[in-house]
Amino acid sequence: MRLLARKLAKFATDVDVSLEDPSDTGVDEPSYKYARAIEKGSNDKARRMDRHEALIGIIQPLLRKKI
Repeated sequence: MRLLARKLAKFATDVDVSLEDPSDTGVDEPSYKYARAIEKGSNDKARRMDRHEALIGIIQPLLRKKI
């Protein structure tokens, strides 16, 4: 859980950076897309999907398969 918390905190920071300066090249693609998705047309289906995919990309690799 701590790893997830750290990853989500970094993601949030990157989203904030992208919102403040969209030309910042130090922000990864999911963070950039998430920032654009919350900034414009936040209820648009494609933008909701961008947000969903960004969060799943962070969470899913940390989940374990049940045996």
